[in-house]
Amino acid sequence: MLLIKIIVFLLTRCNLKTLHTIGSFLGITIYYLLPGRRRIARKNLRIALGENFNEKILKESFKNSFKSMMEIFYTNRIDESFIAKNIRLNDLTYLKEALEKGKPIFLITGHIGSWEFLPAVYSSITKGKIAIVGKSTRSKKIDDILHRLRTRENIHFISHSNAIVSIQRFFKKGIPVGALLDQGGLEKNCFFIDLFGIKTTFVKGLPIYASKIGAVILIGFLIREDDKYTIKIYPPIEPAETLDQVAAAEKLAYQINQIYEDIIRKYPEQWFTLNKRFKRVLENENGKIGSIY
Repeated sequence: MLLIKIIVFLLTRCNLKTLHTIGSFLGITIYYLLPGRRRIARKNLRIALGENFNEKILKESFKNSFKSMMEIFYTNRIDESFIAKNIRLNDLTYLKEALEKGKPIFLITGHIGSWEFLPAVYSSITKGKIAIVGKSTRSKKIDDILHRLRTRENIHFISHSNAIVSIQRFFKKGIPVGALLDQGGLEKNCFFIDLFGIKTTFVKGLPIYASKIGAVILIGFLIREDDKYTIKIYPPIEPAETLDQVAAAEKLAYQINQIYEDIIRKYPEQWFTLNKRFKRVLENENGKIGSIY
């Protein structure tokens, strides 16, 4: 643990260019050393891109994924000055529209682009607080390190285990909650929702809760472009009032996946492809569950 603390200390002192260089090196090293992960990533990209897939995109996805992971060591240095120099804000109309609705807000992103930076960027832009839902590890000491890296005065962490109680508490205070919803799960906890033409798992807890309370869902990404970052925000979506709660939640999940498809097709080299995103898929109408790996 002492060695880990020393490494974390050193990495938090690195500038962003150095962290990206380390990330690129780790990514290309993993690409060559772990053929199993390479096959998984290639399968994911072939599903998403079809005939537009090529090996260069695959290599870049490995490098970009590890760049993104290394950015966790820089998050506490994001401020107004960093944003002014490095981030194109473009049109924030959809963000303002969501905030003006006066409803609970889920801020959704995915493992594409710079997901580690987004909470700090949001907090700096809005001068407001945000709570982020994330998975805990099996080590409390590792969790403590990750929490210190990811949180600060205006950024709070919610463990995914029994998250609803904490989410309710933050919503009562008018604080938006951020989450990544592009990972699969056990079938008992999921809907099977189309993603690139394949019905695969989508964890249903958040869309069901959003449907129950009428929350606004705002989906955005921080994409690397020309040595800078650009915020991409999609129109807010809300539960359909004409549908029952479960049907409304399934529709929300479908709409979220449609946005994931759009951003991945536009920036496939920035998609985190190393995990088995299609580990559980619905193979036929009889409910048979299989895997594409």
